[in-house]
Amino acid sequence: MPRSRAVASNELDVHGRPRLLVARTRERHQQIHERIERGDSLRAIARELHLSRGTVLRFATPLQPGGALR
Repeated sequence: MPRSRAVASNELDVHGRPRLLVARTRERHQQIHERIERGDSLRAIARELHLSRGTVLRFATPLQPGGALR
């Protein structure tokens, strides 16, 4: 899935490739928030994305300074 958005230097590994954990985290965040906006429950989101409810809750709550990606 090629993406057209610009990649910050802290999102690349030493060889200039996208860091997979960063990409996966951003993708999950987007998927969870899309489902929250359409009114799905956290339990339904967890079931659909094969994640624990705790993981969904972590992505659903507002980020504190420093965020999920440090």
